Amino acid sequence: MQTFPQLPSSVWAVSKGHSKLDPGAFGQGSNEYAQISPVVNYMEVIWSQQALGPLYVPHEADELPARVGLIQTVRLINAQKVKGTIELHFNAATNKHRRGGEVYYKEGSVVGGKKLAETIAARLRVWYPDVPCKILPDTASYVGWLYFVRRTHAVAALVEPCFLSNVQDFNYLVSHWKALAETLCQGLGDFSKARGW
Repeated sequence: MQTFPQLPSSVWAVSKGHSKLDPGAFGQGSNEYAQISPVVNYMEVIWSQQALGPLYVPHEADELPARVGLIQTVRLINAQKVKGTIELHFNAATNKHRRGGEVYYKEGSVVGGKKLAETIAARLRVWYPDVPCKILPDTASYVGWLYFVRRTHAVAALVEPCFLSNVQDFNYLVSHWKALAETLCQGLGDFSKARGW
């Protein structure tokens, strides 16, 4: 396991993106929440083992329905006054051949959100080589804008490392989910170091 730079308390928050009542997209007999939860939980383990201070994860949102859960997650993260945050998702598409990652940032947040998205995407390309990882403004998402990156007060990105609807992506995720957790922690550490946090 890699080591990470020592960070102050409450620098980062990570949202699971979905909940038990709002499991998200489906693919290969699974769903987003079932894949997100162990990754984020393992990120907490890594953070603790590396003595990086608390990594805030709003577990209270695990039991909430879709819209309520998203609004409450953002409120909880904002109350922590963290400097940066990511929300983890996994993609799905009717086109089963679509593969790779997408990292979204708030349109116009070139210095903050876009740089965070670029930093995370660079790490994801190492985690899952030979597939694309796009960096996109939230206005390029299918909903037109993303509540999480728009309403959190911290520098924010929404991260979708791969497609559950693609068999190759799904199988890669299942066999490399712990490495994904490490990759995301490394990305947060990279960004913190670059920002002097």
